[in-house]
Formats: sequence, C-alpha cells, structure tokens
Amino acid sequence: MHQQDRTNTALALIIEQGIERDQLHGSVLAWKFMAANGVPDDMIARVLAHPSQRRQRVGAPLVLDDSRAPGQQIS
Repeated sequence: MHQQDRTNTALALIIEQGIERDQLHGSVLAWKFMAANGVPDDMIARVLAHPSQRRQRVGAPLVLDDSRAPGQQIS
C-alpha cells in the first residue's frame, strides 16, 4: 500500500489516540472518541477494521490525556 503524507497533523494525532483507545478499551470507545473529535466515519471504519494498513507512527509514543470531558475537542 502506498504511504501518503499526512497533511493534517491534528487529525493524525486524534487517530493515533483512537488507536491507543482501541487497544486499551475496545473499538466502541475508540470510535466514540474519534467521532467526537471530528474524524469522518469512513476513516474511523478503515482505521479500526484494517490495522495492517495503518501508517507507521513517527516519533515518540503518544500519552493519552483522559482528563478532557467526553466529546471535548482537541484544540
């Protein structure tokens, strides 16, 4: 699969946090988190349904900040 450059860093970070939530808490909570933060449904479905097609993360691992209220947008 061809690796595309990410042009939306904020969206990429939300998706990476969603993937972490999927691994820790399951796909339902991961879906809710990503949807609440503006990730399109088709993108969420692709990320959660096809883990082998995910882009490789570059840099240090993310630390989840669960202090925000559910649905609170990342600024």
